[in-house]
Amino acid sequence: MRMATRSGQYAFRDPTDGGGFLRTGGIAQAAGSWATVAATELGTLAYIGGGEGSEAIELRAFDGTGWSDISPLAATTIAAIADDYDGAATSSGIIAAGVSSTGSIETPGDADWFAMSWTAGLRYQFDLEGAATAEGTLADSVLELRDASGSNARLTYLATSSGTMFLAARSADATTGSYKLGAVRLPSARLSIAALDANKPEGRIRGTPFTFTVTRQGDLGGAVAASYIVSGSGAHPAATADFAGGTFPSGRIDFLADQSSLTISVNVADDAIVEDTDSFTVTLASLSADAMVETATAGGLIKDDDAITDLVVINTATNQRVAADRRFYDGPVAGLEKELILITPDNVNATMSGNNWFIHTGSGSDALAGHGGRNMLDGGTGANFLTGAPGEDTFLLDAREAVEAIWSTVVGFGSGDSVTVWGPRSKVPRSPGSMTSAPRATRG
Repeated sequence: MRMATRSGQYAFRDPTDGGGFLRTGGIAQAAGSWATVAATELGTLAYIGGGEGSEAIELRAFDGTGWSDISPLAATTIAAIADDYDGAATSSGIIAAGVSSTGSIETPGDADWFAMSWTAGLRYQFDLEGAATAEGTLADSVLELRDASGSNARLTYLATSSGTMFLAARSADATTGSYKLGAVRLPSARLSIAALDANKPEGRIRGTPFTFTVTRQGDLGGAVAASYIVSGSGAHPAATADFAGGTFPSGRIDFLADQSSLTISVNVADDAIVEDTDSFTVTLASLSADAMVETATAGGLIKDDDAITDLVVINTATNQRVAADRRFYDGPVAGLEKELILITPDNVNATMSGNNWFIHTGSGSDALAGHGGRNMLDGGTGANFLTGAPGEDTFLLDAREAVEAIWSTVVGFGSGDSVTVWGPRSKVPRSPGSMTSAPRATRG
């Protein structure tokens, strides 16, 4: 027999059907057919015995011109190796969710197939464990999913149709070893959260609802529960004071059978403080063993609506604007929306370009001018010039601290307007135009 070859090709054949077969690269060769292998790939050739212990194999070589004569190998030259599972759809291997199987990769290139039936819409997880978890000796496992025609391997699969598929367990290299293959059915309900109406101003009501939608996919047949909790996030995280009740909201939602969507409302507290846009995150967690969370977080943005720009205040001594604290009104008088309380001895001019203001200044000589709507103008204890506007205005004149005669002027006094005057606590010289009568109206 000529064995020296230039091309380095060999062909092997099992001449009789004793139940065994040759396999190269995981492909089985039927009895009587030749399995051709390059010299560099001899390690991928395996003979899978038919249970007889050993069988005769025929060999020939190719020298670049022609094939050599056929030479039989002694029956003891290649011992039959029993394969526990076939590497094809004919395999006897079967696995089911919650059940594990063990096996061995007996030869280089061996692959063991396991049939499994599953149901469309359900998710499954498969683990092929070996030496890394002491479940076998296989060092570098590979797990594949096939249709009918790392150290440990894990595979998850969402079944798109019902039927039977095959799991193929093999080694990533030419090593051999034992393994454990397990299958479990993952939770069939999948929960996700998304913002619905959660990017807006904080509002002027006591608890503006910011809403989020939680959706359920997959199995809708039973009841499923989940919890949620709010936390500050981002560059300007929301604080507990930004939410109704002064705490971060949290709670629970419950899906009934056949429910696929629920809404979470997070109540944001109103305030009168000019501030940055604050952000927060709602985090979802499953409370049911048969439900998993796919999208766990959704964000909200609390936009500030407290920037008040319809009032200009000027210090008359410096002719500069005064950076006064303009706020939304939260007092008892109906119809008022904004307020400025500026207790200072400086003389100031306050001019409105919007309606419904309460303005209270200090002991300077101040000029306060309304715009419209309902206004309350209190110039403090100085001599003031108060100008009304169309609508309903209340003017407050306070001379209780006067030690000498002072005068204040009210213009634009119309139907529905009122004046409250406080006279001095002690007798002071009177002068024309001074108002020192007793009050005839009081602030609500």
